[in-house]
Amino acid sequence: MNFLVKLFRSVWYLLWYLFAACVVLTAAIFGLARLLLPLVDDYNKDVEQYASDLVGRPIKIMSLDAEWHGFSPSLVLNNVRLLSIDGTDTILQLSRARLDFDLLAMASTRQVQFRRFALSGADISLVRQKSGLVNLSGFESSQIETGGDEDTTAILHWLLTQGEISLHARNLVYQDNKSNRKRFHFSNVSFVLKNQAGRHLNDGAIGFSKKNNQEFAFALDLTGDITSGNNWSGKIYVNGTNLDITRIFGVLGSNGHRVNIGNSNFELWTDWRNAELISLQGDLSLEKVHWQSAKRFTPLLQPLLKGNTSIPENSITIDRDRTRVTEYRNIIGRFMWDKYDEGWQLIADNFVMARGSRIWPSTQFAVHYLKDKSASHQLNFRSNMVRTEDLAPLVPILFGSYKNYTSLVERLAPEGDIKNVNFRWSEADNNFDMAARLDNVGFSAIDKLPGITGLTGELRATRQGGSLSLNTFVAGFSLPDMFRWDIPIKHLRGQVDWSIDDDEITVSSKNLELATAHVQSKAVIDLQIPRGKGAPFLSLITKFEKGDGSKASFYYPVSKLNENTVKWLDGAIIQGDIVSGGAIVYGQLDQFPFTKGQGVFETRFDVENGILDYAENWPKIHSLNANVVFKGDSLLITSESGKIFDSSLSDVRVSIPALGKRPLDLTIEGKVFGESQEKLNYLMISPPLNKKYGQYLTGLKASGESELNIKIGMQIKPKVESQVTGKLLLMDNG
Repeated sequence: MNFLVKLFRSVWYLLWYLFAACVVLTAAIFGLARLLLPLVDDYNKDVEQYASDLVGRPIKIMSLDAEWHGFSPSLVLNNVRLLSIDGTDTILQLSRARLDFDLLAMASTRQVQFRRFALSGADISLVRQKSGLVNLSGFESSQIETGGDEDTTAILHWLLTQGEISLHARNLVYQDNKSNRKRFHFSNVSFVLKNQAGRHLNDGAIGFSKKNNQEFAFALDLTGDITSGNNWSGKIYVNGTNLDITRIFGVLGSNGHRVNIGNSNFELWTDWRNAELISLQGDLSLEKVHWQSAKRFTPLLQPLLKGNTSIPENSITIDRDRTRVTEYRNIIGRFMWDKYDEGWQLIADNFVMARGSRIWPSTQFAVHYLKDKSASHQLNFRSNMVRTEDLAPLVPILFGSYKNYTSLVERLAPEGDIKNVNFRWSEADNNFDMAARLDNVGFSAIDKLPGITGLTGELRATRQGGSLSLNTFVAGFSLPDMFRWDIPIKHLRGQVDWSIDDDEITVSSKNLELATAHVQSKAVIDLQIPRGKGAPFLSLITKFEKGDGSKASFYYPVSKLNENTVKWLDGAIIQGDIVSGGAIVYGQLDQFPFTKGQGVFETRFDVENGILDYAENWPKIHSLNANVVFKGDSLLITSESGKIFDSSLSDVRVSIPALGKRPLDLTIEGKVFGESQEKLNYLMISPPLNKKYGQYLTGLKASGESELNIKIGMQIKPKVESQVTGKLLLMDNG
């Protein structure tokens, strides 16, 4: 036992003495090194030659210095210039380069080894040549392309084989000769490069001279031969805060597109394979995005459109009458983009767009693009919401004049939200499939196509047809080619189906409920629209009730009536409660209202409490309960009850044989029963009767009752010409 204790003490003392000896030896070495450091400047030429051999290019050093950092000495090179291989041009200039010795590696290898390089005070210019390779040159050179590929490759190869290198550049200029030859200037660039057996880690940041609150940071983790241009892979991270993109990088764009972007924030992670971007994800917040397309530009979907050989050449490069600008206040979102052999996908979350006074709610969408082995394209799109008026301006930018999409969208001027969108397009099937919910969707009337606002319902559509299940409240309908004013809709319910073939488009609805602000109706519709020449054929049966006759002017087909007729209808029908009625339309719409029997147009309805002002300055017919019939272009009103003044009417008949005729012929017939004095008043008020009999009847008084059978014939020019005949039966008059 005592032996083991003595042995342990002996070993302990031995280790302690060895440790103390190492400390003393290290202190002696460090002390000796500190004494020798001031003599470093005497070896300037030797260091220049050593550094030139190490880098493989001539190096000029103005002076040397030495420092001590931690447990190792450092060699400091002042005003260092890296020259081209022939020594004629300065490729890179540094105000200071510090080289930290690796004492342990030097002790094991008995060769000079450096643990870390710290380079500062550099002015760097990077030039991307048309070949895609990036060259390095210093500002001191007169030509931006100074520094050939061979020099750049050698420098990069040396940098990527060292342990750790830090660099601080006062100025960095990047010029891209492959794409747009723009020059970008950055200041206060710093980064740290760590190389680990073929793996290269780089962290850095860039400052901007014009605005101190702008920040840009990056990190790289790359493997492979970075100097080759294509044989490298890895991950790249970038982070920008409050960056004024346009001020820093200038206006972005090509092929007739120019994009200006204001202050922006972003954080992006990217994956690269063989120098090709295969994955990108991150957060993005852009302000003041202005997208300008020139008079002549190339649609962004040109590669996809080119795959279709049926597309005419002029749909690829677009010529327009003027430059157009689309502005967005903000574009914010989280994105993930992946590329694979057959195509790519883009997924966005928390996407918000602001344009004008409109701001999107938080939105998600996904786009998948596939290209199969037969080079056939397929596109899938899903989104919980699309705001049409904000995306419509992008249609010409994406499609150009492909299949007249641009012209159609610009004329329709769509608005409203399309929700729960699921869209699939297949070139191989020559078909698409779409399902969505329309929420207050609208579009303008064009040609003979009606416009609508506030449309809400469920949509299913393919190239062969589709359906729209409507459940709309508070909407509007317009057809300027037929009606003068927009018709306000209170509700619109039912299902509309359509089918499309080579010859025609068929639209039908078996139970369509429509309530406007003036009438309620139910309809059965079948509409056949030829895809070639020919007019649409309409079969319509409708029933309506609870109508307001004072708003009848909203529904007059003014394009089918002459001006005098419209003026008479506007002034004649003053009031009336439409109790019930119905209409039938059957025939080709270019022959409406079928005056020669080519089809059927007939509308019938019952009116209560009507007021008919059939001619200016004539006594009105009021309290009219009547049946109204529009048949072809004729109008017939019949009634058994009504009043003129306080006299009762019966056997009333108001007829217009041809509403489209000039001049308009109007006939009014009926019996008037009441006080005789009112008959005299009627004679005195009615313009033609007063003119003929007024001088004889002035001052005449009558008592008792009478019955007048009257017939009035009128021609509505712009002025009214009338002829009156009648028979008066007096009863107990005096």
